[in-house]
Amino acid sequence: MLIEPDDVKRQALYRQIFLTLAQEGVYIPLTYSRTKAVFSPALQGVSFNPSQYKIPFEKMYFQ
Repeated sequence: MLIEPDDVKRQALYRQIFLTLAQEGVYIPLTYSRTKAVFSPALQGVSFNPSQYKIPFEKMYFQ
């Protein structure tokens, strides 16, 4: 545990954690994105693509 009152031992524990993270190549995201959508029942042809950046507007139409 990192609840260690001894500064030297606590520093050694943190060092071990940071070395493990660096050696294992662990990816820790610091932020994330959230996509919002508004839907109308009159809009037809709405679908999803594998990429969040390409929206297939050409398939959509209002009825």
